[in-house]
Amino acid sequence: MKDSHIVLVDDSNSANVNFDVSTNIKEPRASDSSLHSLTEHKMELNGGYDTGIVSDDNVVDSTKLNSILASANFYEIIDVFSKMPDKSFETIVFENSISEFLNKSKYSSILNEYRVSCDNKICFGYFVFSEPDAFANFYKEFSLSNNSPMNKSGYVNYLMVTNNAKGGNEYRISFNSDPLVKSITAQK
Repeated sequence: MKDSHIVLVDDSNSANVNFDVSTNIKEPRASDSSLHSLTEHKMELNGGYDTGIVSDDNVVDSTKLNSILASANFYEIIDVFSKMPDKSFETIVFENSISEFLNKSKYSSILNEYRVSCDNKICFGYFVFSEPDAFANFYKEFSLSNNSPMNKSGYVNYLMVTNNAKGGNEYRISFNSDPLVKSITAQK
């Protein structure tokens, strides 16, 4: 995967560390006792995390975003986002509103599994449904309804992944946690 890069940022001295996801992060295995991964180690050393897909002018690079959504290391990225030490109060409130919405949703009974984690710019998550058509209706309520926890402006992008290990169709999703992230580049 050419565009699959993660940038770890140290805000204290503006040093960035780039590494290729496909070559430097190993796929976690159930038998691997060292799930303290390279990503988590780098995060602790550098104090912050940035996927590198949001530009300085708050535009999301769709090519990089789609590489992350399709990555074998997708779950590890969600893990890193969930343990970020420097989340803003607004991001924490936003994550909590998403969890509350999902737990109270009429679709919660047919949602086999879900997980959503955010940094101060974007969120990544996944939803697993056993019923193939359930996601389309859920998606409308989650992203477009008046009760939606989503920001009123921004982007939502998802990718369906057939995942027999999780018992259904998995939909990997990304959306903005920061209302200032309002646009996404289109692939040519």
